[in-house]
Amino acid sequence: MLYIAGSKRKLHFVTVHAPDTQPSTDAKDRRNVREFVMRDYLRQKNKPEWKLAPPTVPEPIDAHMSRFRSSVPQARVKTSKRTRKPRFVPKHLPKRKERQLIPAPVHTENHAQQDERKSDASIHDLDMLDAFQVFSIDLSDSETMGLLQYYYTSFWTNSYAINPQGSWINVALTDSATMHATLNLVAIHRRDRFSIDLSKVYFQHRGKAMKIIASRLNDPKDSLNDATIGAVAILATSDNEFDWSRETQMSHSKGLSRLIALRGGIEALSTNEHVQRVVAWADLLQSAIHGTGLQAKIPSSVRLPSSNEPETSISWPGMSETASDSLLEGLPPKTREIIQELRVLASLKAVLLVDRTQKLCKIFSDMLWKLEHEVLELRQNPMVRQNHDRFNGLLGEEAMVTAVGTGALIFSYSILRDLASPILFRRLRINLVECFLAAQRGSQSTGSERQPLGSTFWKNRDENEAALLLWLLYLGWKAVPGEDEWFAKEAAQLCVSNRILSQNSVLERVQSVVPQAQNLALATAEFWRGIEEILWSGTIRPVRPEPYQGLGLP
Repeated sequence: MLYIAGSKRKLHFVTVHAPDTQPSTDAKDRRNVREFVMRDYLRQKNKPEWKLAPPTVPEPIDAHMSRFRSSVPQARVKTSKRTRKPRFVPKHLPKRKERQLIPAPVHTENHAQQDERKSDASIHDLDMLDAFQVFSIDLSDSETMGLLQYYYTSFWTNSYAINPQGSWINVALTDSATMHATLNLVAIHRRDRFSIDLSKVYFQHRGKAMKIIASRLNDPKDSLNDATIGAVAILATSDNEFDWSRETQMSHSKGLSRLIALRGGIEALSTNEHVQRVVAWADLLQSAIHGTGLQAKIPSSVRLPSSNEPETSISWPGMSETASDSLLEGLPPKTREIIQELRVLASLKAVLLVDRTQKLCKIFSDMLWKLEHEVLELRQNPMVRQNHDRFNGLLGEEAMVTAVGTGALIFSYSILRDLASPILFRRLRINLVECFLAAQRGSQSTGSERQPLGSTFWKNRDENEAALLLWLLYLGWKAVPGEDEWFAKEAAQLCVSNRILSQNSVLERVQSVVPQAQNLALATAEFWRGIEEILWSGTIRPVRPEPYQGLGLP
């Protein structure tokens, strides 16, 4: 035992003998050490001035971390492998793959070279959008990558009607339901344009979008946000472009109408202009195919320019304004208005293909929305047409407005919107056939069979009226390739009855209705070859007046 001067504490030295490789086996020695340590701790704790505090350091220690770090790196301790599988692993999330970085193409001032390269471009900014792969949708899948490439290069950038800003829709890139619904729609569009098999990609993205939307409908906040409404609108659009039953095609449209009503109308979607236009597009498409009433009105934010603005007075060089205006004389006022709006829109589209500006895109989108909305409203509300002057043409006043409106929808969806939708075009062609057959039945005493070639039904038509009728027959012929026999026969009868017997005369009359569209969709020589083949045959088989015969629908 050793006493230290000036200190009241006693130090006890205890010697414990044990081998170096194993702990001491002397239980008595270990017990004595523990008892002494505990008694000393309790004795100090009972003192009034005692407190548990770290020792004070008079001077700070600089670079203290490096002082105690070994200069020689030590090997990491290997942890034991887990033999038990995790319990809660989502099965619907596939393992992400490493994406290949694609460099961005070099920009050039030459618009022709830029547009030529755009069709072969890849999604160079995909890694910029999801640099850390945090999106809920896996963008590394090869099929998804192919759809995104088509979406970016051919679908979205050319969709002037709902994309005035010319950029990717911001909601679709950050919301999983909207992205799955968008890829579902893009898969249908790519199939209709290039006959690419949908395989499982269509049903995969459609099912995932519906599953996510169904989970959100239980939450009032999530069910009425822009992303959910936009996803439902895109699903409604894609359903109408697939061969579903009528009930299936209308299911999402009914749900969309309910969500818009709960949200407060289409005006309440003003926080996101993209979603607002996608909703309007779905509503217009539903009305055009199924003949239902329009649910979304044109919001006050849509700007409708006046005719004296320089942006809307664009003319195509080399076209005679006198000849174009003479064609409109004598037509019902609403028919003249529809054709004039088509001419302005065709001029704007021709300019946008060369020099795309956001201002012109906005005007084009607003005017196209207004035109399609008015045409579909006229079909649902005949009272609007009662104040027209009497029209003594072949189709009559009301049928002429209906036929020109249907032709305007075919022109709008196929040329102005660049939309590939055989189901829609078949329905519009049937509506156009019904207009001609109704006029034909009214001019025949017995309407069981068609009259022979050169009959009085098409005879002695005014030159301008003949041009307009030939334009309508051309649109019906062009709508769905391979299902054009009826329109070619009727065009042949019109040409024989009115002495239009050359290719140039046929194409000139077709292009005279909307001359600004000559570079967008030329009346091809195939139209004349179809007419010429029937003319040389000399006979036409009787055609029954049922509007659905030979049109691909029951």
